[in-house]
Amino acid sequence: MKLQLNRKYESGVQTRGELHVFGGDGNQAGSCLTLELPWRDNRNGVSRIPAGGYEVSPRPAEHSGAFGYDHFIISSVPGRSYILIHQGAFFEHTAGCVLVGTEFQDINDDGRPDLLGSEEAMDMLRGLVTNSAQIEVLDPGQEPAEPLPDVAAEAEMVPAAEPEEMEIDLPETPDLG
Repeated sequence: MKLQLNRKYESGVQTRGELHVFGGDGNQAGSCLTLELPWRDNRNGVSRIPAGGYEVSPRPAEHSGAFGYDHFIISSVPGRSYILIHQGAFFEHTAGCVLVGTEFQDINDDGRPDLLGSEEAMDMLRGLVTNSAQIEVLDPGQEPAEPLPDVAAEAEMVPAAEPEEMEIDLPETPDLG
């Protein structure tokens, strides 16, 4: 089992991409869409994680004070901890984690695509990723370390345009690393 997060578009507010799950035979077993924060130098709570290879593992709901459902944890992220893959609709629902869904649509009228189908995407992931696996996180335009089946046909699912950049106030976070 291997996962690949392909980041497709980044604004100053959010990063949109696709998460592909490949079975032991190398064939794609499932996919969903992702929503993350933009790159802000890997700062805790306000930045997505760096591109790279990590371990992802199922994390039971009882290990979380915030989520009443099973989700996933990404391990060995430099300078970061508790990076999760979980449900959410808006970029404000993440503090550096990866949100998953099935469709992008502006549901809060802020001019930016939000995620729909988050519960459905989590159900798909929980059904496929039942043990620890490797996840490769790729920035826009970055090539994977190992060639995997072509997934370019799904690129149209990730909208690449949004209105002018908007300013958002983010809380200052202490450097914990």
